[in-house]
Amino acid sequence: MSKSEQALALVDSGVPPSAAAKATGISRQAVEDAMKRRAAKLQPKPERRCSECGAALPASARAGAMTCSVKCRVARSRRLSVKSEAEPEEEIDLNQFARVIGTPGLPFIR
Repeated sequence: MSKSEQALALVDSGVPPSAAAKATGISRQAVEDAMKRRAAKLQPKPERRCSECGAALPASARAGAMTCSVKCRVARSRRLSVKSEAEPEEEIDLNQFARVIGTPGLPFIR
């Protein structure tokens, strides 16, 4: 049994984390970190869902996956491209910005 596990056993029996740390010879922060890691392991992970159809993502899906299938990935791509085409970006006039902050204009920037 590691020192962290010994300290966690002491904490479970009602000993404060600082006293458990002193008794096992590790830092108080190490005991609290072990408590946080254990609490995180015990919490169930939320089920990941497809951004397009709402179906559950397979357990084998990579961490950054947003869609459940090629069909949904294409649909997401099209949805996002239509959204970006609908909102044209404003063109920023840097010379106007330079005048506002009181610096000379920048002739090479249009």
